[in-house]
Amino acid sequence: YKKMKQSNESFRCYEKAIQLDPNNILSRMAHAAILIEWKNYNEAVAEYDKILLGNRTYRNAYRERGIVKFLSKSYSDAVDDFTRYLLFDQSDASVFYYRGLCKVANSELLDGCLDLSTAAEMGYEGAEKAIKNSCE
Repeated sequence: YKKMKQSNESFRCYEKAIQLDPNNILSRMAHAAILIEWKNYNEAVAEYDKILLGNRTYRNAYRERGIVKFLSKSYSDAVDDFTRYLLFDQSDASVFYYRGLCKVANSELLDGCLDLSTAAEMGYEGAEKAIKNSCE
């Protein structure tokens, strides 16, 4: 259903998978992704919270929850999630990019621009434009 872009059916299947195995991280991640697609940000955050309650080291949940918090303009909370992700992996330029945008939105220009610069150095598309818009 997911490959056929049938979100409603896909969502129902992931819900069933989660009922059968509440600790199924991949089903919960996919379930949350559909919630984001539908702009149900609070429900998506709750899904990521459940994942992290069972597995504090599942770094992808921090990144994805941070993006949802960014989309819902909870910038400080998003920065916290992106920072937690970076404790595990500093090779994802998108995390530096989004954390930089959040810091800029929180008027932490120096730190935000440093993160955007890191993302640009790592080749993240959009980072240069963000630097021009916010840091020059």
